[in-house]
Amino acid sequence: MVANSLKPVLIGAALLVFVWAFFALFYQPYIQKIDSLNREIVNLHESVGCGKAVLNERDRFLRDESSAMEEIAFLKKKFTRNSSIPAVIHELSANAPACRIDIQTIEPGASVKGTFRRGGQDIAYEEVPITLKISGDYQAIARYFHVVNDLPCLVVIKKMSIAPEADMLIGNIELATYMVQ
Repeated sequence: MVANSLKPVLIGAALLVFVWAFFALFYQPYIQKIDSLNREIVNLHESVGCGKAVLNERDRFLRDESSAMEEIAFLKKKFTRNSSIPAVIHELSANAPACRIDIQTIEPGASVKGTFRRGGQDIAYEEVPITLKISGDYQAIARYFHVVNDLPCLVVIKKMSIAPEADMLIGNIELATYMVQ
């Protein structure tokens, strides 16, 4: 009878040994493989996150590059070797009547030579100041500044003063134009 009462205990112990052996031999390697795959997934998620950051940075760089290329194209158009002071003065004076501007005086100043570095090479340029005295109404002066902006060379307004006189405005303007040597 003792043997019969030990039978369920022995069956239970044998079942426990069998479950332990099954777990140790079959289930444990799968758990380790699952943990390994989970670590790989985490690493891939981190890589994807880094990849997204890299892609975002690349997109920002491409936008900046595109903007810089547009600016370079604009400056290449404006900063040409073909400009000359007589041509700039002619453009300034020829466009004034269409804007209803009277040019009272237009005087080029002494040029200043300089260099800037681009692509590892020094590029010589010349800055030539031009002083204008103009008269017209506010809208005419504004139109004239738009014309100056659209000239085929780089022209910068360095100094400007506008004052009323009778029924119009008088403007004293110091411009600078730049030409590559």
